[in-house]
Amino acid sequence: MAMLGFCQGDIRPPQVTSNSGEIIAVDAEKSTVGLRQRPTADPNLFFDVVLAVPPAARILKGNVDVKLSELKVGDQVMVRCVTDSVGRLTVESITVQAKELTPAVRQ
Repeated sequence: MAMLGFCQGDIRPPQVTSNSGEIIAVDAEKSTVGLRQRPTADPNLFFDVVLAVPPAARILKGNVDVKLSELKVGDQVMVRCVTDSVGRLTVESITVQAKELTPAVRQ
């Protein structure tokens, strides 16, 4: 009789990460967002990822819950994700960062 089991060495605890970036695409029908991340200040160095956004994910603009469809290309966001023991990435929350205001020029 065959028995199924897990090798304890292969199981990793869930890891929480937060990544900031710019929204480059939103597909509300497929529940995905495209995120451009810049790991350095060099504008020519970036990588793009597509993230599946589950229905349970919380999406905030300021302190207001919004729908995925309300995210806009160009929004600067912070994405909180959990990577499970087998490496699957799950979005827990997306928070739109406040836009920096340009100070008014006094004359």
